[in-house]
Amino acid sequence: MKDIKLLVIKCKSMSGIGNMVMMTPMLSVLKDRGYRMDLVTDTNDQVVAEYFDTIYLFKDQIDLKKIKWYQYKHVIFTHPLNDFIDYQGKSNAIYDATIDFKKMSEYVANLKLLTQLGIPNQKVPPKLSYIVKDEEQFDIAIHLGIFIPNPSWDKKIYLLNHYIKLIKKLKSDGYKVCLVGHKRKEHQKISQAIMQTDVIDRSSLSIQGTLNTLHNSKVLITGDTGVMHLGAVVPNTKIIALFGPTLVKKATPTIQPSRWHVLKSKICSECFGTPSFWKCKQRCIDDITPKEIYNKVKEII
Repeated sequence: MKDIKLLVIKCKSMSGIGNMVMMTPMLSVLKDRGYRMDLVTDTNDQVVAEYFDTIYLFKDQIDLKKIKWYQYKHVIFTHPLNDFIDYQGKSNAIYDATIDFKKMSEYVANLKLLTQLGIPNQKVPPKLSYIVKDEEQFDIAIHLGIFIPNPSWDKKIYLLNHYIKLIKKLKSDGYKVCLVGHKRKEHQKISQAIMQTDVIDRSSLSIQGTLNTLHNSKVLITGDTGVMHLGAVVPNTKIIALFGPTLVKKATPTIQPSRWHVLKSKICSECFGTPSFWKCKQRCIDDITPKEIYNKVKEII
């Protein structure tokens, strides 16, 4: 299979850190079989750069016009794309319009595409390379979430005051806690709220730095975010994943289930991606109590 070149095209609306990590089982299988790959996406994030020779960006139309389509044995579409709707019907296009992401993990869906290349369906964990450094060890890493300009999207993020209550309780019981992920103004609020206790701020690290911190933590507490999927890359860290309106089946891998501890709102209908999500005013993720999360920590650590 050496020197057979593939082009992977990633949907514009599905190219966040988490979506990229969910591609890595598929990419690792292809890489292990000797395929060389280029990527077309809309982010300059280097999360999966190790798998590709060249990354083209949707916004750089000049670069897209330079793509030499004829050099690719196959073009893989992870999602339907209007930009390439004509190309999706060609004989060398790898595309499955029947995939229903409400019923199938995105990890599994990407691997399913490989059956069209004659590669048997298989279970493969997400894979990213990172260097393990002998640094400070933590009991708990917490990702507060990201700043999302659209208030509807912010319904995926757990309430800050709930996190403050949780962190106070964890600290009073002697757990060593750090914050990971993109730095938010809320990090400063938490420091003030817990009376300047020694919660370590490991936010704003590189992807490599975040992976290393997660590797050195026993448990990651997070919502359905890119950092949750980075946690899936680290082999021994347990993940307490807080889910509100997003789809548990879509976002979690089916491999290594013992590492995953999902806490789900009891009142939510998993409406994310449907018209009702944009209309709903309820923050169902906040139905999960700090006590529930704390009890789960005590159970698994």
